[in-house]
Amino acid sequence: MHPEKKEADSQADLRLSPPSRFFRLAWIVLRWILVSLVCLWLAFCTAVGPLYRKDSTIAAFSWPNAVILIVTFLIYLGLVGLMVSLSLRESRTRAFLRTLGSKLLRLLQQAGRLAAKALLPIGRKIRSRFPVINKGDKGNRRNKKKEEGSKEKRRIFCQKMKVWSVRHTQSPWQIALVIGLFWGVFLFFIPSVFSADAISQWTEVNRWMWFLHGGRPSYSDSFNIADIYPIAHYLWPTTSTYLTNQHNIVLTLITGFLVEMSSRWTGSLDWGLIAASVLQALFALFCVCVTLPRFFRYCRPRRVYRDPKGAGRQQEIRQEAGPWIRLIVLLFFALNPLAVFSMGALTKSPVFAYAFLWWFGIWYQILSTPNSRKISPRTIIGLFVSSLAMLVSAKYAVYIIAAQIVLILICDRTRWRVWLIGLMAPLLIFQIGLNVAISTGSIINGDPIESRGVQVQQIARVMKLDPLNISPETKQELQPIFNLYAMGNTYFPNDADRVKSSGSDSKVETYKWKTVTAKDMEKFNHAWLALGRRNPVIYTDAMLAKIYGYFDVNDKPYTSVSYYLSTPQLDTQTEWLKSWFPWMRKGLRDLTDDLQDLPLIGWIIRGNFYVVAALLLMGAELILRRWKHLLRQFPLLLLMGVMMLSPANNFDRHMLPVAFVFLLMAIEFCHETRRHRARTRRSYLM
Repeated sequence: MHPEKKEADSQADLRLSPPSRFFRLAWIVLRWILVSLVCLWLAFCTAVGPLYRKDSTIAAFSWPNAVILIVTFLIYLGLVGLMVSLSLRESRTRAFLRTLGSKLLRLLQQAGRLAAKALLPIGRKIRSRFPVINKGDKGNRRNKKKEEGSKEKRRIFCQKMKVWSVRHTQSPWQIALVIGLFWGVFLFFIPSVFSADAISQWTEVNRWMWFLHGGRPSYSDSFNIADIYPIAHYLWPTTSTYLTNQHNIVLTLITGFLVEMSSRWTGSLDWGLIAASVLQALFALFCVCVTLPRFFRYCRPRRVYRDPKGAGRQQEIRQEAGPWIRLIVLLFFALNPLAVFSMGALTKSPVFAYAFLWWFGIWYQILSTPNSRKISPRTIIGLFVSSLAMLVSAKYAVYIIAAQIVLILICDRTRWRVWLIGLMAPLLIFQIGLNVAISTGSIINGDPIESRGVQVQQIARVMKLDPLNISPETKQELQPIFNLYAMGNTYFPNDADRVKSSGSDSKVETYKWKTVTAKDMEKFNHAWLALGRRNPVIYTDAMLAKIYGYFDVNDKPYTSVSYYLSTPQLDTQTEWLKSWFPWMRKGLRDLTDDLQDLPLIGWIIRGNFYVVAALLLMGAELILRRWKHLLRQFPLLLLMGVMMLSPANNFDRHMLPVAFVFLLMAIEFCHETRRHRARTRRSYLM
């Protein structure tokens, strides 16, 4: 650094008034407090994990749990501090790691020389016993030359392979060929992955098409498809309809229509299920192959320099991602069970996850483009379609896109036309269309009980552990909604489906969806709060037991993505598909379950590992004040809130969006770090 520059910086710091220095320090402290609270929450979930895996209570929290809490908190906070330190212009940590690395390399070289010296007498004895090997000094010199030549050839070959691998993973079609090869092999052995959701979608379409052709299937007088994931009858329209928004109406129509056509033309559901899975896999492949090049292209600037034609402007020479980064990302999408098993799984979460990946990549491209450059119509159309795909695949996408519209209009109003077309237009089109369909009685809306998983679990845990500790007034308000004692008997900490009557006709009725009214539901929150005041510890236990697994890397998934490889519906609803390589389904499922038991390898195939890693990375970005990056990643926080409100604990498919974008977030973080260092270095040299 130039002395003049250093002196100018010190004088600038001295010119800061005491209030300015105070507010600057307070702002730094506040950011670290927020990050510390996040690390404390993650450490707390890890510490209480052993308790709730034994079905214990927070009251049993003791010194072993406190040790886990402290150690985990220090590890997480240390990781954030390490990322922040490595991102600074003058990082002592980076210099220390470089020094440590060089010393370790020297130590390994010395150990190798000592080992060679110790083994040299043994080698001489062996060579003396085999005179063919001993060719004299001339032969040794020839062998050394051959070794040096082979080393040089290997070095040149490795360099060529690096260049070749980068050159052949540039465009979307090249990435599609690489990943499509692995996915194609998987689809050959396992052509369709589905569960009860796909069968419910087909049943809805089947009854609806029968009704359109003059049939009159049972509606409210017998067990209906809307009773499986129960939709309260007060939400049903007076006129008969057979479609619901339980599994998202657009996905229901697509999947249900394909399976229904297969049933009519072939007499079985097999080909329709395969067609739906292949169609979804093609969509997933498209989302991956158009997103990865965006992050490979914007990675690692070579240098920042002043433009001689522009007054004071800086330009950046970008260097694309290297072969190792590309290899890691491609291997994740080609081999990781989170990506492979879900790309053709006929549930709504994988469709949303891949649509979110596409949407996330477009956001990265738009916000990385300078304001002086226009956004291409192709990119705007991509933002529109990806937003629409998110909306039709998950109900909570409405809140994610609405929140993002508000934030982006506050932070970047210069591109309001882009946000109007790419975000506002699909939101309005989808929401207006859905409201019209519901208000006209064309479809039945979903039941709001689906988003009350934590509240329902808290009530059920009280009825299991302390059923007498409920006031008569609270009991009177809850009895029209729930069968309270049945809730206590069926309570299971990891899953709220059992206490909200999800299941087939033979299930235990806990949620009185047939008789509950809108007036009864208005009293729900009041009764829930009143019961919570009398049972605060039980309420805390129910909440933590329901959500801790999403933030504890040591907790195995309650339902992993491998579950869908072999479901009961495969045996009961298919003709020949259940006999197509059944050993492959079972083998992959068992292998995945075994790998998840391993301490470190198991983490990379669990969704909660990526949730924790994403939170730590966002904490480092908060410390570094990378507001534009946090704006792009804000939807991940909303998705984590959705996980906590979902019916099940540590459900892998709810964490797929975070898992898919984490590696891209890491690339983005490294890119911004190197760009900041290069820009700062260049500004000091000029």
